[in-house]
Amino acid sequence: MDIKKSKIIVDLKKEEKKLLEKYIDILIEKRNKSIHNAINDFKNFFKEEFELESRPYPINNDKEYYHHAKYGDSIIKLIIIPSKETLVAYQVKMNLIVSLKGYKRTEYIIPINFKFTTPSISINVSEENNKENIDEKIKNIRNKIEELKVRISNENNLNFYYGLVESKKQNEYESLTEILEEIFE
Repeated sequence: MDIKKSKIIVDLKKEEKKLLEKYIDILIEKRNKSIHNAINDFKNFFKEEFELESRPYPINNDKEYYHHAKYGDSIIKLIIIPSKETLVAYQVKMNLIVSLKGYKRTEYIIPINFKFTTPSISINVSEENNKENIDEKIKNIRNKIEELKVRISNENNLNFYYGLVESKKQNEYESLTEILEEIFE
Protein backbone atom coordinates (compact mmCIF):
# COMPACT_ATOMS: atom_id res chain seq x y z
CA MET A 1 0.00 0.00 0.00
CA ASP A 2 1.22 3.42 -0.94
CA ILE A 3 -0.03 6.19 1.37
CA LYS A 4 1.24 8.96 -0.93
CA LYS A 5 -0.72 7.59 -3.88
CA SER A 6 -3.79 7.18 -1.71
CA LYS A 7 -3.51 10.85 -0.72
CA ILE A 8 -3.11 11.82 -4.38
CA ILE A 9 -6.36 10.01 -5.19
CA VAL A 10 -8.19 11.80 -2.37
CA ASP A 11 -6.90 15.20 -3.54
CA LEU A 12 -7.71 14.48 -7.18
CA LYS A 13 -11.24 13.40 -6.29
CA LYS A 14 -11.76 16.67 -4.43
CA GLU A 15 -10.59 18.62 -7.47
CA GLU A 16 -12.77 16.53 -9.78
CA LYS A 17 -15.81 17.08 -7.60
CA LYS A 18 -15.19 20.83 -7.49
CA LEU A 19 -14.83 21.03 -11.28
CA LEU A 20 -17.88 18.85 -11.80
CA GLU A 21 -19.98 21.16 -9.63
CA LYS A 22 -18.76 24.14 -11.65
CA TYR A 23 -19.59 22.40 -14.92
CA ILE A 24 -23.06 21.45 -13.70
CA ASP A 25 -23.65 25.08 -12.70
CA ILE A 26 -22.73 26.12 -16.25
CA LEU A 27 -25.16 23.56 -17.71
CA ILE A 28 -27.97 24.74 -15.43
CA GLU A 29 -27.32 28.39 -16.28
CA LYS A 30 -27.35 27.66 -20.03
CA ARG A 31 -30.48 25.53 -19.71
CA ASN A 32 -32.30 28.26 -17.79
CA LYS A 33 -31.27 30.85 -20.38
CA SER A 34 -32.68 28.67 -23.16
CA ILE A 35 -35.99 28.40 -21.28
CA HIS A 36 -36.24 32.15 -20.81
CA ASN A 37 -35.39 32.69 -24.49
CA ALA A 38 -38.17 30.29 -25.49
CA ILE A 39 -40.68 32.10 -23.26
CA ASN A 40 -39.69 35.45 -24.76
CA ASP A 41 -39.98 34.04 -28.29
CA PHE A 42 -43.46 32.73 -27.49
CA LYS A 43 -44.60 36.07 -26.07
CA ASN A 44 -43.09 38.09 -28.91
CA PHE A 45 -44.63 35.84 -31.56
CA PHE A 46 -48.18 36.18 -30.23
CA LYS A 47 -48.21 39.60 -28.52
CA GLU A 48 -49.64 41.53 -31.50
CA GLU A 49 -52.88 39.60 -31.97
CA PHE A 50 -53.37 37.44 -28.88
CA GLU A 51 -53.97 38.04 -25.21
CA LEU A 52 -51.06 36.62 -23.26
CA GLU A 53 -51.19 34.98 -19.87
CA SER A 54 -48.14 33.55 -18.17
CA ARG A 55 -47.05 31.91 -15.01
CA PRO A 56 -43.34 32.58 -14.60
CA TYR A 57 -40.93 29.70 -14.88
CA PRO A 58 -39.30 29.33 -11.48
CA ILE A 59 -35.96 27.63 -11.45
CA ASN A 60 -35.90 24.26 -9.66
CA ASN A 61 -39.61 23.87 -8.97
CA ASP A 62 -41.65 20.72 -9.49
CA LYS A 63 -44.68 22.24 -11.21
CA GLU A 64 -45.40 22.65 -14.91
CA TYR A 65 -45.62 26.25 -16.05
CA TYR A 66 -47.98 27.50 -18.68
CA HIS A 67 -47.80 30.37 -21.09
CA HIS A 68 -51.06 30.99 -22.96
CA ALA A 69 -51.87 32.97 -26.05
CA LYS A 70 -55.64 33.44 -26.37
CA TYR A 71 -57.82 34.84 -29.10
CA GLY A 72 -61.50 34.23 -28.42
CA ASP A 73 -62.00 30.47 -28.18
CA SER A 74 -58.59 29.77 -29.70
CA ILE A 75 -55.74 29.07 -27.35
CA ILE A 76 -52.10 28.15 -27.74
CA LYS A 77 -50.28 26.85 -24.67
CA LEU A 78 -46.58 26.50 -24.10
CA ILE A 79 -46.06 24.10 -21.21
CA ILE A 80 -42.62 23.80 -19.67
CA ILE A 81 -41.99 20.49 -17.96
CA PRO A 82 -39.78 20.80 -14.87
CA SER A 83 -36.15 20.22 -15.69
CA LYS A 84 -35.68 17.75 -12.84
CA GLU A 85 -37.83 15.30 -14.79
CA THR A 86 -36.25 15.70 -18.21
CA LEU A 87 -32.49 15.71 -17.82
CA VAL A 88 -32.09 12.12 -19.01
CA ALA A 89 -33.29 12.45 -22.63
CA TYR A 90 -32.78 16.17 -23.11
CA GLN A 91 -32.29 19.30 -21.06
CA VAL A 92 -35.83 20.67 -21.17
CA LYS A 93 -39.10 19.38 -22.53
CA MET A 94 -41.81 21.77 -23.63
CA ASN A 95 -45.21 20.96 -25.06
CA LEU A 96 -46.97 23.30 -27.44
CA ILE A 97 -50.71 22.67 -27.50
CA VAL A 98 -52.59 24.37 -30.32
CA SER A 99 -56.39 24.62 -30.10
CA LEU A 100 -57.43 26.95 -32.90
CA LYS A 101 -61.12 27.38 -33.75
CA GLY A 102 -61.89 25.37 -36.87
CA TYR A 103 -58.80 23.13 -36.61
CA LYS A 104 -58.06 19.83 -34.91
CA ARG A 105 -56.26 20.21 -31.55
CA THR A 106 -52.56 19.49 -32.07
CA GLU A 107 -49.78 18.90 -29.58
CA TYR A 108 -46.10 19.33 -30.37
CA ILE A 109 -43.16 18.15 -28.30
CA ILE A 110 -40.34 20.70 -28.24
CA PRO A 111 -37.19 19.52 -26.49
CA ILE A 112 -34.27 21.80 -25.81
CA ASN A 113 -30.87 20.18 -25.93
CA PHE A 114 -27.21 20.85 -26.56
CA LYS A 115 -26.20 21.57 -30.12
CA PHE A 116 -23.74 19.41 -32.08
CA THR A 117 -22.12 17.96 -29.03
CA THR A 118 -22.90 15.72 -26.15
CA PRO A 119 -22.24 17.63 -22.95
CA SER A 120 -22.29 14.51 -20.89
CA ILE A 121 -19.22 13.07 -19.36
CA SER A 122 -18.94 10.72 -16.47
CA ILE A 123 -21.02 12.99 -14.30
CA ASN A 124 -20.31 10.90 -11.25
CA VAL A 125 -17.18 11.57 -9.31
CA SER A 126 -14.77 8.74 -9.94
CA GLU A 127 -15.40 5.70 -7.85
CA GLU A 128 -12.78 3.27 -6.80
CA ASN A 129 -12.68 0.03 -8.68
CA ASN A 130 -10.69 -2.68 -6.98
CA LYS A 131 -9.76 -4.18 -10.36
CA GLU A 132 -7.78 -1.07 -11.32
CA ASN A 133 -4.37 -0.64 -9.92
CA ILE A 134 -3.62 2.58 -8.06
CA ASP A 135 -1.71 4.15 -10.98
CA GLU A 136 -4.63 3.50 -13.36
CA LYS A 137 -7.01 5.10 -10.87
CA ILE A 138 -4.84 8.20 -10.67
CA LYS A 139 -4.56 8.36 -14.47
CA ASN A 140 -8.33 7.98 -14.96
CA ILE A 141 -9.17 10.68 -12.43
CA ARG A 142 -6.62 13.05 -14.01
CA ASN A 143 -8.14 12.40 -17.44
CA LYS A 144 -11.61 13.25 -16.14
CA ILE A 145 -10.26 16.41 -14.52
CA GLU A 146 -8.65 17.48 -17.81
CA GLU A 147 -11.88 16.79 -19.71
CA LEU A 148 -13.83 18.89 -17.22
CA LYS A 149 -11.32 21.73 -17.49
CA VAL A 150 -11.64 21.71 -21.29
CA ARG A 151 -15.45 21.70 -21.14
CA ILE A 152 -15.48 24.54 -18.62
CA SER A 153 -13.04 26.61 -20.66
CA ASN A 154 -15.20 26.06 -23.76
CA GLU A 155 -18.48 27.03 -22.11
CA ASN A 156 -19.11 29.75 -24.72
CA ASN A 157 -19.23 27.04 -27.38
CA LEU A 158 -21.94 25.18 -25.51
CA ASN A 159 -25.17 26.12 -27.30
CA PHE A 160 -28.69 24.79 -27.34
CA TYR A 161 -31.07 23.94 -30.10
CA TYR A 162 -34.83 23.76 -29.99
CA GLY A 163 -36.31 20.60 -31.43
CA LEU A 164 -39.64 19.83 -33.00
CA VAL A 165 -40.50 16.16 -32.65
CA GLU A 166 -42.64 14.96 -35.52
CA SER A 167 -43.37 11.25 -35.64
CA LYS A 168 -39.96 9.56 -35.39
CA LYS A 169 -37.78 12.44 -36.54
CA GLN A 170 -36.68 15.59 -34.79
CA ASN A 171 -35.75 18.81 -36.55
CA GLU A 172 -33.37 21.33 -34.98
CA TYR A 173 -33.99 25.09 -34.79
CA GLU A 174 -32.06 28.07 -33.48
CA SER A 175 -35.07 29.51 -31.65
CA LEU A 176 -38.66 28.82 -30.70
CA THR A 177 -39.66 31.61 -33.11
CA GLU A 178 -38.46 29.46 -36.03
CA ILE A 179 -40.65 26.59 -34.85
CA LEU A 180 -43.68 28.83 -34.42
CA GLU A 181 -43.17 30.29 -37.90
CA GLU A 182 -43.05 26.79 -39.37
CA ILE A 183 -46.20 25.71 -37.54
CA PHE A 184 -48.31 28.84 -38.10
CA GLU A 185 -47.18 30.25 -41.43
